Amino acid sequence: MTLPPFVWLILWLLLSAPFVYIIGRIDILTGARRGLARWLALLCMAVAWWAFGRATLDFYSAGAPELVAQATWSFGAITMRFDGLSLLLAALVLTLTTVILIYSGPYIGRGEGGEKHYALLLMLCGAIVGLGSAGDLFNLWLWFEAMAFASYPLVVFYTHDRLALEAGIKYLVQSSAGSVFILLGIALVLLSAGTLDVVCLLYTSPSPRDRTRSRMPSSA
Repeated sequence: MTLPPFVWLILWLLLSAPFVYIIGRIDILTGARRGLARWLALLCMAVAWWAFGRATLDFYSAGAPELVAQATWSFGAITMRFDGLSLLLAALVLTLTTVILIYSGPYIGRGEGGEKHYALLLMLCGAIVGLGSAGDLFNLWLWFEAMAFASYPLVVFYTHDRLALEAGIKYLVQSSAGSVFILLGIALVLLSAGTLDVVCLLYTSPSPRDRTRSRMPSSA
C-alpha cells in the first residue's frame, strides 16, 4: 500500500519523537551533553519539510478529480484528507515548530528535560497536522486528544514551578471539559445526519438560506 506524502509527514513526526527522546536520554546518561536531541529534532524537521514539499507539489499538480483520489487516504474507519486548509495549517505549524526548535536551544540548555521538550514538540506538530487532515469528526476528536496529550507535559514542563503546575491543572480541567462537550456534539451530529464524514456533511446539510426559506410562511 502506497501512502500519500501527507500521511508520511504525519507518521514521520509522530515516530521520530520517541527516537529523539531516546537519543537525547542516552546523550545525557553518558555525560556527553552535546545537545544531540535538539540537533536531531532539527534534522527530523528538515525531513518533515521535504515531505511537506512533496505533499504540496501533489496538491497543486493534481486536477480537481484527481485531487480527491490523491489527497484522500483511508485505513479501516480512519479517513484522512489533505486539502487547502490542511496545507495552510501544516505550513503554519511546521514553521512555528522550526522557529521554536531554533530559539529554544539556549533557553532549554543541555540539562535533563531537554530531550522531552524536543520530542514532545515533534509529537505535537504531528498531531496538529493530523488534526487538520482528519476526514471525519470522530477522528478529528481523536487527533484533538492526541494534541492535548502532547501539549500537557509542555505546559507543566517545569514541575518545580508552582505557576506551571497551576497552569497545568487549569489546562487539564478546561481541556477535559471541552473534550466531553465536543464528543457530545459529535454524537448529536451523528444522530441527526447519520454520518460524521466532513464532505458528506458539507453537501447534505442545508444552507442558511434554505433554512431561512423553510421557516418563512408560505403565501396563500
